[in-house]
Parts: sequence; C-alpha cells; structure tokens
Amino acid sequence: MVIRNIGFKIDTDSWTCGSTIPFGLRMLPSIIEINLLEVLIHVAKRTSFPISYGFTLSDLWAWLRYFPAFSNDINLRLRAEWDEVDSHQKTILSDDMGMGFSSAILSYCLDLVWICPTSYVVRRHPNISLRRSGKKGPDKSPDFMAVDMFDNIHVFECKGTQSDIKTLDKQLNTGIEQKNNLLDPNGLIDQKLVTGVFIPQYNSNEFALFKIKDPEFSLDFSSVKKDEIIETIILGEIASFLHLLGFPKIANSIAENKKLDIENIEKSQREVNELDTEIINGKKYKIINRIHRIDYPDDFSDQGLYGIKIQMGIRSDFINKLLLYYKSPIEIVREFRFELQNKDLNKNNTKRGKNWASIESPLGTFVKLELI
Repeated sequence: MVIRNIGFKIDTDSWTCGSTIPFGLRMLPSIIEINLLEVLIHVAKRTSFPISYGFTLSDLWAWLRYFPAFSNDINLRLRAEWDEVDSHQKTILSDDMGMGFSSAILSYCLDLVWICPTSYVVRRHPNISLRRSGKKGPDKSPDFMAVDMFDNIHVFECKGTQSDIKTLDKQLNTGIEQKNNLLDPNGLIDQKLVTGVFIPQYNSNEFALFKIKDPEFSLDFSSVKKDEIIETIILGEIASFLHLLGFPKIANSIAENKKLDIENIEKSQREVNELDTEIINGKKYKIINRIHRIDYPDDFSDQGLYGIKIQMGIRSDFINKLLLYYKSPIEIVREFRFELQNKDLNKNNTKRGKNWASIESPLGTFVKLELI
C-alpha cells in the first residue's frame, strides 16, 4: 500500500576524473522500491527550518496532505484528480517531493545522519562567503549540507517536476550551476550532488525517475574548520525538529546558539512535562500523537483507511539537557558528539512495514507515520 516503484539513474559521465561514484549509489538497481511514508517523514524534516516564526507550511504540518495525491498504482504516479489542482499546488508538491526523495535515498545510500539547510550554515559562519548570492536560479546556494556516520560532509541540491523527464534534465543542469556557486579549497566536502525526481501525472506514458549528477562546485570554506561545520549542521537539525514538535522558542534559541532565560526555560519545561511519555526501542521519549484524517477515494484501498497516525517525539534525557540554563547549545552538541562515539546507534534507525515507516536518529528524535 505504501510501496512504490521508481526508476533510478546515475549520470556517470558527470563524475569527473579522479572522483568515484559512492558505493551505496552504485549498488542501487535501475528500478527501486520506496516507502511513501518514509519519504513523507523526510519531507517533514527537510521543510522544517532551523529558524522559523510560525508562518511556514511546515509549521502547520502541511506535508501530510501529499499522501492522497499519489495513485494506488505500484509504479509511482499521481492520481487522475491531481491534474485538476492549480499549478501553484503542483509546484509546491514537486519542490517538496524533490527534497523528500533526495533526503530519503541519499540518507540510505550515503548513511547520512544530520541534514540542514546550506543557508543556515552560511548564516552561522559569516566567513563563508558566497561568491554570488540569490534566492532563485544559478545564484542560489545548494539546498542542504549533510554529515554521514563517518563525519564526512556532503552538499546536495534538490529538484522535482511532474512535467516530463526532459524537464527534469533541464532542472538538473540548473542545479549544476547552483552547485558551482560553492568553493572548497581545503576539500572539506565529500560528495557534491544534484538530485531530481520526476513524478508523472496519471495519464503520462513516462516512468517515474530519480536521477543524480555530480558536477564540480565552489562556497568559500577556506576559513572554517570541519568540526565547526559539523556542529552547526547538528544544531540546525535539532532546531528544525523542535519546530516540528511545536517548540519554536527553544528551537530558535538553539539555532542561534543562545541560552533561554530562566522564565522561558521554566515555561518550556512545563510544556515538555505535559507531553505523553512512551518507551520506544528501550528509551524514554516525550511524545506527540496525532491523527490526520483523510477522505480517501474508494479505489485507494480495500481496507477502509481513515487517515494517518503521526507519532513524533524526542528522548526525555536529551530534551532535558537542552533546557539546562548553564550550558549553551553548542556545548551540548559537543558533549553529544563525544558520547555518540561510545553508542551503538550512530546512524538513523529506519524501519518500514506494510502500512508504516519510522525513523529514529542518534540525537534521540523519533517519527513514525502509520496508515489507520
């Protein structure tokens, strides 16, 4: 019910002499199976930004509206009714799915653990200077920076379209220009990827496709240290998740590496204490449980689906540590990285079932989506 087939293609010619296509990417077949609920979790995390003030779609959990848009066909495509939706909504789905599919597939293939927007990293490190800057087109910085379980740093740009594969190729070429907006004289960055997903309309004759290219690229990382970048990416990941949980004041203070004042710490502690407590994988979590009701079409399933159950939480000991008044967020991140060296879970623990998917991170964050 939640598994779909999608084509997978690597533009091998885009890997320059001396660079190697990562093993995890090379091992994927030309057609892969992907769990749509897992993709939705990645959409939620990637569209929640480290600094937010309550007016973005992710703050309203708008990402949940995408699931009914997909056809029940085993091969990934959109429902016939989706063709009647206005172009603005189609564009948003394409953009968000570009991020969701890229994040899900690259996390699996490259063992990515932490991901945050490149723009946030640049903001936190003024000495990283874009040669050019812009909100759109080739002057825009790549979407995300990520860290894998071996502390390698990666950069990737995400594209998405519902038009056709030719349009996807054009977008990927634009992505190459955006990647060329980065400069890395000390070789801090491992993989530099431009990724894109094509999701066909219901009546399209083309097969869904996820495609990857690897051009050269150039942000000026000459004046920063690798550990500084990794710590910033982790800060961004923590802040983004706290926004998803509904704690914007804590999230923004962490993103800015500022301590909350005592009054706000006490308020936040009370709010955290009011959350349900559940044991997940042997660890105590503070949990939010919600149900997103959907009027599924009759032909979507023979099981009489009611909606999607969302379970989202953060480990109790971790959120309590974040609320310590005498430590800055960056100090907590450094302690966490040290502790992680001695833990079994140093990568995302992704589990999938017939009607559900869940992701638990080493940070102690957890998301599960289940059809009910």
